[in-house]
Amino acid sequence: MTGNYVTPGRVEVHLHAALTESGLVLEGQDLGDLVKQLFGDSDYEYWVTVGWQDVARVEGLLTSELGVEKGRPVLEMMRMAWESGMFQTDVDFRKWLETHEISSEFASYA
Repeated sequence: MTGNYVTPGRVEVHLHAALTESGLVLEGQDLGDLVKQLFGDSDYEYWVTVGWQDVARVEGLLTSELGVEKGRPVLEMMRMAWESGMFQTDVDFRKWLETHEISSEFASYA
């Protein structure tokens, strides 16, 4: 899943989801003047990782909440969630994980 958009606050957001040796990773990069004002650099990179022990739960919940048939690849459902507006940012994804009591790790670099 890869998504790009520009927010009303002139932040260009790039998101990409992948399955890695660590699990499901949503990585992002925010670019623009507002990012520079907030972080002192024009880009802000971040990663949200859901460990393999919870990937099946994410997959099951996305299947249910998106109303799709079982067996869809989790990355396809992440793309669908992004396109539907369910996860437009890493914050949206992290809040969704918290709501469902799914642990994740967050890391960033500015």
